[in-house]
Amino acid sequence: MNTIPPGCATGVHAHPDYEEICLILSGFGEYPGSDGRAVPVGSGDFAMIRRGESHGLRNSREVPLAFAAVTVAGPDS
Repeated sequence: MNTIPPGCATGVHAHPDYEEICLILSGFGEYPGSDGRAVPVGSGDFAMIRRGESHGLRNSREVPLAFAAVTVAGPDS
Protein backbone atom coordinates (compact mmCIF):
# COMPACT_ATOMS: atom_id res chain seq x y z
CA MET A 1 0.00 0.00 0.00
CA ASN A 2 1.17 3.52 -0.81
CA THR A 3 -0.05 6.81 0.64
CA ILE A 4 0.04 10.27 -0.93
CA PRO A 5 -0.31 13.15 1.55
CA PRO A 6 -2.76 15.98 0.82
CA GLY A 7 -1.58 18.25 -2.00
CA CYS A 8 1.21 15.88 -3.08
CA ALA A 9 1.69 13.71 -6.17
CA THR A 10 3.71 10.80 -7.48
CA GLY A 11 4.92 12.83 -10.43
CA VAL A 12 4.35 11.82 -14.03
CA HIS A 13 6.52 8.86 -15.00
CA ALA A 14 6.53 5.69 -17.12
CA HIS A 15 7.69 2.09 -16.68
CA PRO A 16 9.26 0.76 -19.89
CA ASP A 17 9.47 -2.87 -18.71
CA TYR A 18 6.13 -3.57 -17.04
CA GLU A 19 2.43 -2.79 -16.83
CA GLU A 20 0.77 -1.55 -13.65
CA ILE A 21 -2.67 -1.77 -12.09
CA CYS A 22 -3.46 0.97 -9.58
CA LEU A 23 -6.38 0.59 -7.14
CA ILE A 24 -7.52 3.55 -5.04
CA LEU A 25 -8.16 2.24 -1.52
CA SER A 26 -9.23 5.50 0.16
CA GLY A 27 -9.25 9.22 -0.49
CA PHE A 28 -9.62 11.16 -3.73
CA GLY A 29 -7.23 12.24 -6.41
CA GLU A 30 -6.64 13.03 -10.05
CA TYR A 31 -5.12 10.82 -12.71
CA PRO A 32 -3.80 12.44 -15.90
CA GLY A 33 -5.82 11.11 -18.82
CA SER A 34 -4.33 10.31 -22.21
CA ASP A 35 -5.55 13.70 -23.46
CA GLY A 36 -3.77 15.53 -20.61
CA ARG A 37 -6.96 16.32 -18.69
CA ALA A 38 -7.22 15.34 -15.04
CA VAL A 39 -9.59 12.43 -14.41
CA PRO A 40 -11.04 12.36 -10.87
CA VAL A 41 -10.56 9.08 -8.97
CA GLY A 42 -11.72 7.85 -5.58
CA SER A 43 -12.01 4.80 -3.40
CA GLY A 44 -12.73 1.69 -5.50
CA ASP A 45 -11.49 3.15 -8.80
CA PHE A 46 -8.62 1.52 -10.67
CA ALA A 47 -6.44 2.24 -13.65
CA MET A 48 -4.66 -0.16 -16.00
CA ILE A 49 -1.41 1.44 -17.11
CA ARG A 50 0.23 -0.07 -20.17
CA ARG A 51 3.95 -0.59 -20.43
CA GLY A 52 5.64 2.70 -21.33
CA GLU A 53 2.49 4.81 -20.75
CA SER A 54 3.05 8.08 -18.88
CA HIS A 55 1.00 8.29 -15.69
CA GLY A 56 0.86 9.79 -12.23
CA LEU A 57 -1.49 10.37 -9.33
CA ARG A 58 -2.19 13.56 -7.39
CA ASN A 59 -4.02 13.86 -4.09
CA SER A 60 -6.66 16.55 -4.60
CA ARG A 61 -8.17 16.58 -1.11
CA GLU A 62 -7.22 17.31 2.49
CA VAL A 63 -7.03 13.65 3.56
CA PRO A 64 -4.40 11.04 2.62
CA LEU A 65 -4.93 9.10 -0.60
CA ALA A 66 -4.10 5.39 -0.25
CA PHE A 67 -3.55 3.12 -3.22
CA ALA A 68 -2.18 -0.29 -4.11
CA ALA A 69 -0.10 -0.84 -7.22
CA VAL A 70 0.51 -4.23 -8.82
CA THR A 71 3.09 -4.57 -11.56
CA VAL A 72 3.28 -7.25 -14.25
CA ALA A 73 6.17 -7.77 -16.65
CA GLY A 74 5.23 -7.12 -20.27
CA PRO A 75 5.40 -9.87 -22.91
CA ASP A 76 8.84 -8.74 -24.10
CA SER A 77 10.41 -8.57 -20.62
